[in-house]
Amino acid sequence: MAGPVDWREVPPTAEGRQWWDAGSVRRTREGTLSVLSRFTPETDPEARPLGSLYVMQIDCDQKLYRDQQVNGLPRWGAQWEAAGQDALISSVIDAVCSADLA
Repeated sequence: MAGPVDWREVPPTAEGRQWWDAGSVRRTREGTLSVLSRFTPETDPEARPLGSLYVMQIDCDQKLYRDQQVNGLPRWGAQWEAAGQDALISSVIDAVCSADLA
C-alpha cells in the first residue's frame, strides 16, 4: 500500500529539476529500494515544461540505479547504471538511501 505523496526536490542543475516521492519508497525482495521520481528538463522560460515520471530501483550499497518504468511503461531488462556525471540522479540516490523512512 502506498503512503501519502511526499515530493522532495533535490538541488536543480543546468539540466533541469528532479523530485523523489518519500511516500513511494519500498524495499524490494532483492534488498534494493524502489521509488517514484519526477524529472523536468530545463526549458525556455516561455515554453510549457514537460516532465517524465520514473519508477527507479536503487542499490544503495553499490550506488547504482535502473529505471523500471518511464511514464508508466515498463522497461523490461533495464540494466543497472552508475549515476556518473548526472548530478540529479546522484542526488536522488543519496537522498533516498539516507532518508529515514521507517
